[in-house]
Amino acid sequence: MKAKEEILQDWKRSRAYTESILDAMPEEKGDYKPAGDVMSFRQQLLHILYAEEWFLRGMIEGNWEKSSAFAPENHPDLAAVKDAFRTTTPLHESWISQIEDLEAKVKTPISEQLITRKALLMKLILHEAHHRGQLVIYLRMNGLTPPSFRI
Repeated sequence: MKAKEEILQDWKRSRAYTESILDAMPEEKGDYKPAGDVMSFRQQLLHILYAEEWFLRGMIEGNWEKSSAFAPENHPDLAAVKDAFRTTTPLHESWISQIEDLEAKVKTPISEQLITRKALLMKLILHEAHHRGQLVIYLRMNGLTPPSFRI
């Protein structure tokens, strides 16, 4: 299996698990947050989409401009976030599929070092897993059992 196919499979599994966690939270709990200075459940999910799109646009187009497409005010409830995930996931999958030369190095605004596209894609998966872990805690703090982890 080629590296890009393997990364894409890992990303798709990761995204499916994130979506199962999204589906596990009741609509009325979308703005839950355990403390005043952290992102809500809804904001965590929008942050995942925002960061992913930012990294992918940067890798593919060299466009590191920040976008407000995933701003919380544009997705006022959990139903809107679910819609954003359902429409954005296939788009991002197609973008990942188009990436060529995984060993090509990219300059990002968040590092002085050049980073390979392969490493950036792996960091996207890791970033999503980091925030998904927080979402699992949010579910548990609301007395909900998170979906089982899938490899």
